[in-house]
Amino acid sequence: AEELVNNRQSLQNLHRSGGAAAVKAHCGEVQGSRTADVHGMLEEAIIANPNHPQSAELQITTPEGVERTVIISKSAVMKSDGTMAGIISSATDITEMKALDRQLRSQREQLDLVKSFNELHQEKLGQEALLESRIQSFELAYQMQTEATDAFDISREPQSVRDLYGD
Repeated sequence: AEELVNNRQSLQNLHRSGGAAAVKAHCGEVQGSRTADVHGMLEEAIIANPNHPQSAELQITTPEGVERTVIISKSAVMKSDGTMAGIISSATDITEMKALDRQLRSQREQLDLVKSFNELHQEKLGQEALLESRIQSFELAYQMQTEATDAFDISREPQSVRDLYGD
């Protein structure tokens, strides 16, 4: 996270001094041409339409060789006279969120498979109260688990709240 903050500040300074071309060149040196192309594409879209923020998801490799998934977001900073003063960028590491999403999808697939087996079983043997309640319990547990990931995601909280958590 500290590396992303330092990189973000570096990109903001580069944009102020050299524009989209400087940012694209810097990203090419740091992360490779794919990342540079994404930054350049987002910058060009902002310049063409400053009232519409832009974002893209991409894979990056840290200096330690670890693959991470990040969302790059860019938005125009406007002056009081309505002209564009610059572009502000942010990078959010969503690697763990993506992994949780894959895990939840896999659990959903497993639960759907169990449900289909249970439905076949019910068709052959008729309604059984204990089996029906067990199915409903599995469904409720899954729903609670999917909702809990959003409830416990403190990254969406304002910085002042995260500071209270000792984040």
